[in-house]
Amino acid sequence: MEELVKDRGLDGDVQPFYGTCSYTGEALFLMQVGDMGFFFWNALDDSMYYVKGNLTLEKIVSGLDEQGLNAFDLEEI
Repeated sequence: MEELVKDRGLDGDVQPFYGTCSYTGEALFLMQVGDMGFFFWNALDDSMYYVKGNLTLEKIVSGLDEQGLNAFDLEEI
């Protein structure tokens, strides 16, 4: 994952937190990159999104449970 992040011009320690499996029809991963914030990476189409706003990990997990990705203001990287 570190190379994936660096290839997009992001720098910092990568901390993966959450992932779904492709057998569910998704391959979505949540990670924190240094002090830059949280990012979602979709392994199926190799897209990456920055989670805008000053959200905690707990708020992100709660938002995912309640509304999925629609809970967030995302910026494609």
